[in-house]
Amino acid sequence: MNQPEFWLTVKDGGVYPDRVESGATVGVGSTVYSSNLIAQSFDTDRTCRYYCRKLTNVQYDDTPGLQTLTYDLTDIYGPVFMLDITDQPLEGTVLACIRINYQVFAFGSDTRHDGGTP
Repeated sequence: MNQPEFWLTVKDGGVYPDRVESGATVGVGSTVYSSNLIAQSFDTDRTCRYYCRKLTNVQYDDTPGLQTLTYDLTDIYGPVFMLDITDQPLEGTVLACIRINYQVFAFGSDTRHDGGTP
């Protein structure tokens, strides 16, 4: 059984993917979609691949009022694919991932962005 992995989004060659802001429109060929319809649009101009750094010893302290996520950084970097393209992680976001056929897929992040439910 696959164990969850945790990865931290980072810049790839000094660049981080552009985000589509809430309410913005994105053009695909001659069609324009609102950010609310991107998940249904098969938008090939919008990335769902993020460059990330692997984390170890991820722990969550759930003390009321002092909730913190702690982790150790590794020297392992690689691509992570977002399964929900309405969730655009900011740089420095921790992603909960699973590895399938040597590729890493994110199924959630520490903070939701641009869609989904909290």
